[in-house]
Formats: sequence, C-alpha cells, structure tokens
Amino acid sequence: MDMDIHLLKDKGVEEFTKRPEAISLLITGLAEIHSNADMFGGIESTSFKIKYKQIAKRGKRIIEVLKKEKDYEMV
Repeated sequence: MDMDIHLLKDKGVEEFTKRPEAISLLITGLAEIHSNADMFGGIESTSFKIKYKQIAKRGKRIIEVLKKEKDYEMV
C-alpha cells in the first residue's frame, strides 16, 4: 500500500483520493523519498529530483481534488 503513491499516475488520482488514507500515503511517500535519498545519489541528484517532482505533482493534484470533492479547509 505504501508504494501506491509512488506508482500513481494522473489518471488514477481521483480514485486514489477516495481512500481514507490518501493524505497519509502522500506524506509517507514524501518521507520515504527523503529517507532514501542517499540511494538515489542525494537530494541534489537527478534521480531524486525526478522522484520528488513526480510525487509533488501528484500531491498537488490530490490536494486539488480533495478540496473540490470533500470541501476540505486547507490552512
């Protein structure tokens, strides 16, 4: 389950946001790529930047969908 955020494609975001643990999985995914950054060559490496960019992009979309569908208040 914790790999779902890493494998998520844009077309699956709406379905993903229906999961009660969607935000937790997003935060966990961000923590995992930072925790494993050394395996990718550090946070300045191209590999890390690609992984970070992908999860940041999905995260932005997840937040947009949640705000729209569930009327979340973002502080």
